[in-house]
Amino acid sequence: MEAVQNELDRHTAFPARLTAIMRSFANLRLPFAAQDLSNSKRAPKLAKTIGSCRWRRHGREEASGWKIKLVVFLLSTLLPIPDLTADWPQFRGPGGLGIAAEADPPVHFGPSTNVLFSIELPAGNSSPIISGNRILLTGREGGNLLTMAFDKRTGKNLWTQEFSPGRLEPFHASLGSPSSSTPVTDGTNVYVYFGSFGLMAYSLEGAELWRKPLVEPILEFGASTSPILAGGKLILQSDQDMNSALLGIDPRTGKTLWKTDRSEFPRAFGSPFLWQNELGEELVVPGTLYLTSYDPASGQELWRARAQSRVVCTSPVAGEGLLFAASWTTGGASLNKMTLPPFQETDLDKDGVIRKEEIPAGPIRDRFAQIDFDKDKRITPAEWAKMTDIFARVENSVVAIRPGGRGDITDTHLLWKRNRGTPYVPSPLYYKGRLYTVKNGGLFSCFDAKTGQPYYEEERLGAIGDYYSSPIVANGRIYVISQTGTVVVVAAGAQDGVSWLPGTLPGVWSVTLDWSLPRDRCRMVVEESGLSFAACGCRSGRRESGAVASAIVTPVAV
Repeated sequence: MEAVQNELDRHTAFPARLTAIMRSFANLRLPFAAQDLSNSKRAPKLAKTIGSCRWRRHGREEASGWKIKLVVFLLSTLLPIPDLTADWPQFRGPGGLGIAAEADPPVHFGPSTNVLFSIELPAGNSSPIISGNRILLTGREGGNLLTMAFDKRTGKNLWTQEFSPGRLEPFHASLGSPSSSTPVTDGTNVYVYFGSFGLMAYSLEGAELWRKPLVEPILEFGASTSPILAGGKLILQSDQDMNSALLGIDPRTGKTLWKTDRSEFPRAFGSPFLWQNELGEELVVPGTLYLTSYDPASGQELWRARAQSRVVCTSPVAGEGLLFAASWTTGGASLNKMTLPPFQETDLDKDGVIRKEEIPAGPIRDRFAQIDFDKDKRITPAEWAKMTDIFARVENSVVAIRPGGRGDITDTHLLWKRNRGTPYVPSPLYYKGRLYTVKNGGLFSCFDAKTGQPYYEEERLGAIGDYYSSPIVANGRIYVISQTGTVVVVAAGAQDGVSWLPGTLPGVWSVTLDWSLPRDRCRMVVEESGLSFAACGCRSGRRESGAVASAIVTPVAV
């Protein structure tokens, strides 16, 4: 994902692996039932954080300087051993919607509650997927990239495929990883993407089927897009600072069936979405300034809408026949627009190119690598003009789009648009007539899906800090995880015709997953009830002990 420089540089780095089984976790007692939380009369009393759990190390409470790079949850309430029959085949689960339709995960869970198993894992940023009895995810061990399968009941490693790409792609020092993309499965095979190499396919038994080398993306923060399956094809979005493209791959052989040029769209970090609407299926791809739809059979562009920010880290969702997208980036709000000065004024030595040292310290200089599209350490007039145009047109927004458009549909099929509640990394969530977003600072919003009217807008969850994990919903409860390690559970829904007053979200619980961990370790935890799966990938940090559980990856619930 693209890091906003003045935000992400303050993040501490991460250890490369975590150890040890989670330690003592306070036993929260919830004073009310989940089904009561949508009652608007009770909302003011319930809209508060009711508890947090910390543990003490060496007789003192640890304040952590490290942040876990990857935390994912697979939640189940079945006892004594979860019978997790539902599959979670891709990023954000079935259809990429973030909805666990049949699951009923608890509100109350913790690292030491009913732990079924806890195992060490390599570092990584990919979310896990579920196929049958297998948990599948990727990781990195030194210079090697791994694809792994575990038994979801015992944690036994069923197989690991490891290979060296020869060279790892560049990635953000504290937030990035060369294993950021989430795998996808068709129930027979699993397909993985590494920016450092390309695509690989394995059977669910671990046999390599094919590998397809691809050009390393031109991105100093590394690739994070996840492949999806659509129309019998493996779809990969490869937006980068040069030579962006959308690929349709034969999942049986790895052969390219079609390739659509997207060179007008520089870097993006979201994933494509298969929109199944009343008129058919469309591949909807998030990108710079525009949301673009393609025919899955041919890769031909169907429509585009100017409805995205400058650098998009989110993925679209759909519901009630509508498509929803939300994105934010620096310089996209009306009050903090970024503009580039004239090229001639910045080219101090008048040699026809701009070098980094010619740009004054500040936000423009911080984004030198983004303006230098070809990465030759010189900005040409054409590159300067391209970014000038992007900065001038960028707008952070949450939008809804009607189906049936062709060409530029910005003025014809954009149903509604809001400029508040725009998330940076977490994708929006549609559920039962409502659209939910979460943005940095713990600001949570709920919109009427058909009208865009807010039931509440940028209400505080009680857990401050950055949010990179995309929310999921199960049994009327929305699970959101902050970078500081707090899992916040919000009751979904809002009474028709009633807007929640400031500070009165319809039921908010929080559990702070604050555990101290030795450096250079990673862990997977599966519990008999409550928290059933957690994978954490990290990098070495500035401190010599301690870590706060945090989340970049989407949770999983089945």
